[in-house]
Parts: sequence; C-alpha cells; structure tokens
Amino acid sequence: MKKLDLERILGERMSELNLHPEGDYIVRALGVNSEVRMTAIRSTETVTAASEAHDLSPIAAVALGRFMSGLQLISQDLKNPGDLLSGSIKSDGPIKGITAVANEDGTVKGYVDNPLVESVFYNDKKFNLAAAIGNGSLSITRKQAGAKPYTGSVPLISGEIAEDLTYYLYQSEQLPTILALGVLCDENGIKHAGGFMVQALPGAKPETIDYLEQRIAGFPEISYLMEEGFDPAEILNLFIGADIEYLSVKESKFYCDCSKDRMYNALLTLGAEDLLELSEDESGIELVCEFCNKVYNFTQDELKAIYSIRKEALEGN
Repeated sequence: MKKLDLERILGERMSELNLHPEGDYIVRALGVNSEVRMTAIRSTETVTAASEAHDLSPIAAVALGRFMSGLQLISQDLKNPGDLLSGSIKSDGPIKGITAVANEDGTVKGYVDNPLVESVFYNDKKFNLAAAIGNGSLSITRKQAGAKPYTGSVPLISGEIAEDLTYYLYQSEQLPTILALGVLCDENGIKHAGGFMVQALPGAKPETIDYLEQRIAGFPEISYLMEEGFDPAEILNLFIGADIEYLSVKESKFYCDCSKDRMYNALLTLGAEDLLELSEDESGIELVCEFCNKVYNFTQDELKAIYSIRKEALEGN
C-alpha cells in the first residue's frame, strides 16, 4: 500500500484555501499539535442584514449579532446538510428574549422579542447588554441527521452572551472553551461584527490549557482587532501563534428559508373552527415570518380551500 505524504497533502489543501476572502466568512483550524480546535467568523454583513430586516435598535442589533455569531461558531462541528443549531435566550430584561438558528452551511437567522429596546451603556460608553437582557436562561438544541434532537439549558451567568455560551459549552461538552464576540456600531449602523472560539480537545496536555489561558489574558477585543483590519484567519493566527493548520473556509450569510408553502402548512395545523373564522374575512390575512419579517398574503378563496382540506382531514379521522 502506497504511503501517503500527509504533510504534503495538508500543505496542498491549505494552499488551495482562500483564507482572506471578501465579505463574511467562517474559518476552521487546528493548533498546538492538533490539541486545540479553533473557529473564527466575520459576520458584519450578516448582522447588518438581520438588523435591517428587523429595524433593530443599536443594542438589540448588538445582542442579536453576538448571539447569531456565537451560534455560528458552535455550529461548525455539524457535518451533514440540514443539520442545525437553534438557540434561545429567555430573560426578564427589556429585550425579553433572543432566538437564532445556525445551519451547517454557514447560514443563520434570528430575531429579538423587543426589537426597539432602548440602549443602555456602561460608564465607558460600551453597550450594557447585561442590563438589557437581565436574568434568565439559555437553551440550545442540536438537530443532526440520524440522531434525536438534543436540548441543553443553563442559567444566564452574565447576560453578555459570550460568557453565557462559554458556560453552556463547559456544562454540555466539558471542553475548556474560550469564546469572544464583538459587534461594533456607529451612526451609520453595524461597522464590524465577528468572533472566535478556541477549545482544548480531549487529551490536550495541561500545559496546552495553561498556554491558552495565558494567551487570552489581555488579548485584544474582537471589535478592536476588526477595526484594526484583522480578518478571521489573522485573528486565529494572532491568538495561537505558530503551529496552525487551517481546515476550511465557509461563507457566512443571513438567510431565512421561509416560504408561502411553509406558511400554508402552518395554517393546516390550525383547528377547523379557527380556519373557518379566518376564511370569513373578505380581505384575507397577512402572515409575517418572525425570523425575517417577510409578509405572506392569503386571499379569502385560499383560506376557504385550506379550511375545506383541514375539515375533510379531521372528518376522515
């Protein structure tokens, strides 16, 4: 059997990767003798699209942007088309809640319960997400091909999102994790958004974990690094130093898979009496997707047809 030159193969694969593309993207890598896995994202356009779709206040845009970016980082261990990670924050603060869904292909969608929440700040003029979010819980559900959906929940420990996701990962995966997120706004909207995640894999040496702790101490904030022109691959390289193996580069994009067919199927789940009442409105109804705010109209005739189908199905049972 011919012996493979793994170093040559890996080198060729890395040389084929475009580590510095334009726009939003996610990069994955290994480091420290493959004892550490790393992921970084630039999500500026993604967060901008979400903010514009929902007409978010600045602090709501920061909250949703951090949460979506964080889920995208965590979702990069998904392997099969259709695999996804859905997350929600339920809280007693004025923002009330955040929901997002990150897919295996790099797409993400999300919304906040109160899109116009008033911005509050720390003394240094940074957004005080903890005050906007308040106390509550974080839940994440994994849906993967061939496996039952798994949901894990933890209490919020800070409300700043990155720390809460880090705590969730420690509780659910027992992997030492560093996760940093940032969304920078100015008077024109979202200026920069992104983050990175570093995890010590099972079997990592104690000195490797010590090294990661030393590196994160005093490491610059993501927003500052992006403002200085660092892209995701450069941020990982800056953090880990030498011995880095880039694995993949994937586009990041805000994308909602809603459609009129999905809305039609949702209407079919209503009771016959509810559908009958809706079908009596001559002007029809308007349904709005909560993830992207797209509007779907159903005429009175369409509603009558849906009512008839639903009624026949119920009578058949």
